[in-house]
Amino acid sequence: MSRFKRLVAALIYMQDAELAGSPNRPDMDRFVVQAVCATMYSILTTGVFLSGYLIYLEAPEWLVSYASMMPTIALIAIPLSAGWVEKKERRLRLTVAFDILQRLAFVLILAVPFLLERKLAVPVCCFLLTLSYSLNGIYGTVLNNIFLQVIPLKIRGRYLSARYIMLTIVNAVFPIIAGQVVDRFEGGYTGFLVIYSVAAAAGAVECYVNTRLTNPVFKTIKSKLKIRDIFAIPAKDKAFMAYVIPNILFYLFLYIGASFSYVFMLRYLNLSYTYINTLAMVSAVLQILVFYRFWGKVNDRVSPNFTMLLSMCLYVPEMLLWGFMTNKSVYFILPICYCISSVNASGFAIGNFNRRYELTPDEGWVLYDSFANALIALMFLISPFIANLLRKVALDGGIAGSWENGHIRFVYIVGATLLMLLQIYCYLALKRKSPDDPALKKESYKLAAAMLWKSVFGMK
Repeated sequence: MSRFKRLVAALIYMQDAELAGSPNRPDMDRFVVQAVCATMYSILTTGVFLSGYLIYLEAPEWLVSYASMMPTIALIAIPLSAGWVEKKERRLRLTVAFDILQRLAFVLILAVPFLLERKLAVPVCCFLLTLSYSLNGIYGTVLNNIFLQVIPLKIRGRYLSARYIMLTIVNAVFPIIAGQVVDRFEGGYTGFLVIYSVAAAAGAVECYVNTRLTNPVFKTIKSKLKIRDIFAIPAKDKAFMAYVIPNILFYLFLYIGASFSYVFMLRYLNLSYTYINTLAMVSAVLQILVFYRFWGKVNDRVSPNFTMLLSMCLYVPEMLLWGFMTNKSVYFILPICYCISSVNASGFAIGNFNRRYELTPDEGWVLYDSFANALIALMFLISPFIANLLRKVALDGGIAGSWENGHIRFVYIVGATLLMLLQIYCYLALKRKSPDDPALKKESYKLAAAMLWKSVFGMK
């Protein structure tokens, strides 16, 4: 092995001999590059930068509140393609085709301000974004299917941990650089032109890497699938639905408040892109150094369900803190929120991923995954609508009239309350149906606390 390859193995695979020497190593390396490019593309084309671009186009606040969730909302369209995808024995060409199409649709939004008046620019951009993210949802689902076929189960957990750490490094550094670019151009068109050009380059590299992946043969569903089967087959699986229903309610309640996060920070708290992304970097560093490895150990030694439920509980105090944030307290409270987010986001990513796929059968994987993603997308679509209704109630009824930015803070407090009630319900339901579940055992929490201590202080 060359010196360069040994260095890559040390950096990416943390000197794990089984990972570094795996016969699947070429595909493992390609999936790391693909994920890094996809993360760079996602950072620049979603979240705070997409919200900023829509603000530049003078989009209304209710629409900007949807911006960070558009990629997930677009997943509603995925089940319509699931039956067709399930019939394909080889899916790599399909993956590459969807990848190219979704990038082209997104790049076109840069031309919109020059071709159309402002009042038409916003709806046309939203159409192009919806098209791009719908194609991206299909692309991501099929690519994940290839990933699960190519990466062996016995090393998948450690490989995912290494891959997540690489992605978190990108999330820690890249938004800071991009934020400085946009701030330098004072949120003007030139800044967005620069970052979206970089996003296009990252997307091109990702597309090329995808063409080099192994093209596995999949088990296909032989029977003819009707549209209702796409929903009926997963819906009849009681164990899977017992996971899905609390999961989608969690997303609904969480994003009742979180849908306004970027609007709150950019428009009402007057925070710079650089400051917001600096906090995101601190959160990412904490995930890299401590929390991804901590939650990975908890997942393996206790259970995915325990990992998922415990991390979900931690969203309640974070949401409450957002509800108490003012222009004076923001520089104290917001860093705390991002630190809490580094704990719960990493835990939920690991626990939720593993919980879903331990309940999903191998045959019909695309159906189950598409079904769950579509329901989650529906919650993302509904939650800002509910949040806007709550804002209107707060404004019209004088509920939050005496608070600074009270119409938004009220929404966060309602969201936190609903999340807390959901966690109480999940605990009681689990206690009734599965009294021996690790999530109900005091020993599980003691073990998790001990592992957290070791992760933070490095004690053995």
